[in-house]
Amino acid sequence: MGVIINFRGPTWFYGIDAVIQFFGAFIALMLAIYGFKAYRLSGERKYLLFGTAFLLLSLDLLIYAALIPGVFLYYSFYPGIDAGVLLQFARLLNFVFIAATLLAYTLLIAVYARLNRTVVIILLSVLVLALSAFIYRYQSFTGFNLVAVMLLTFIMAYTCNNCLKRRSKTSLAVFFAFVLLTLGHLFFVASGISPLAFLAGHVVQLIGYLSLLTGLVYILGRKNAKKNPTSEQL
Repeated sequence: MGVIINFRGPTWFYGIDAVIQFFGAFIALMLAIYGFKAYRLSGERKYLLFGTAFLLLSLDLLIYAALIPGVFLYYSFYPGIDAGVLLQFARLLNFVFIAATLLAYTLLIAVYARLNRTVVIILLSVLVLALSAFIYRYQSFTGFNLVAVMLLTFIMAYTCNNCLKRRSKTSLAVFFAFVLLTLGHLFFVASGISPLAFLAGHVVQLIGYLSLLTGLVYILGRKNAKKNPTSEQL
C-alpha cells in the first residue's frame, strides 16, 4: 500500500505510536507558529522558511497519526474488503507524507545554511519533490529514511557549528534535537532487521521534538525576561 503504512513494530505499539505522532505534530505546529510570528515581526525570510518547514512536519505527523489506526482496523477486521477510493486516498497521503517530510528538511537546510537566493531554494525543492516521487513509485521505506538521514546530516552539521559558536542552552537543545531526529530515521532503516527498532525510532524522534520545544521555551523565557519583542533564531 505504500511507504508509511509499512508498519514494522509490534501491534500493541500502534496506539501509543499514534499518540506520539499527535504530540509531535502539536510541537511542530508550535514551532511553525513561532516561525510565522517571527517573520511578521522581523520580515526576515529565514523565519518564513522555518515556519513553513515545521508546518509541513506537523502535517506529515498528523497524516501518520491518522493512518495508523485506520490501517490497523482495516487489516484487522476488513482485510477482504476492497478499500477502493479510500485506498487511493491513503496512497495519496503516502506521497504527501514523503514529500512534506523531505521538503521540510530541505527548507531547514536553507535556513541554517543561510541560503539567500530564491532560485537555489526553488531548485532544491523541485529536486527533492522529484526524488519523493521516485521513492513513492518504488515504495522504498529504506530509501525514504536514508534520504532523510542525508538531509538531516547537513542540518546537524550547521546546528553543531552554531552550538560551538554560541554555546547556549538553546543552540545545544536544537543540535541535540536534530541528532535524535537523524537517529530515529536510522532506527527505521534497522526496523527491517528488528521490529523493536521501529519502536525505538519513534520514541527517539519524540524526544527530539521535545528538545526543540525546550529550545523554544528557552528563547521565549529570555524574551519575556528582557521584554524584547524581536525574535531569535531557533
